[in-house]
Order: sequence, then C-alpha cells, then structure tokens
Amino acid sequence: MTLREFAAVLAGAYPNCRHYTAGKQTGSYAVWREYGGRRQQGGPLLVRKIQVDLFTRKELDPALQDIT
Repeated sequence: MTLREFAAVLAGAYPNCRHYTAGKQTGSYAVWREYGGRRQQGGPLLVRKIQVDLFTRKELDPALQDIT
C-alpha cells in the first residue's frame, strides 16, 4: 500500500485527518505520520510504521474502530 492509498483509506474512516500537523482545529481530528523508514540504495523510501493520533472529546470514539 502506498502512502497516498493509506491517506485515502484513513480519510474514508475519519474525514478530518491531516498529515504531520493539523494547525488550529475545532472538533475531533486525526493526524498521521510515517516513521521508521529506510531508503534502499537507489530506490524508494520504505516506510515501516505509521502513527495515527486521534484527538477527540469522546471516550472510545466509534471512529477508533473504523481507523483500526
């Protein structure tokens, strides 16, 4: 799965999501970032892990199930 495909899947589960930073937001939102990647010699960046932070005022937000 490419990063663009992951972003599309996440946006389908949680529409108010941003990559790296969200700036000033009102309401619930998600921020995702990739980390732990390595670059193959002369090749593309291989991302090993993606972190998704969900900022909400609802405990056990139903969107958490969709994101997972």
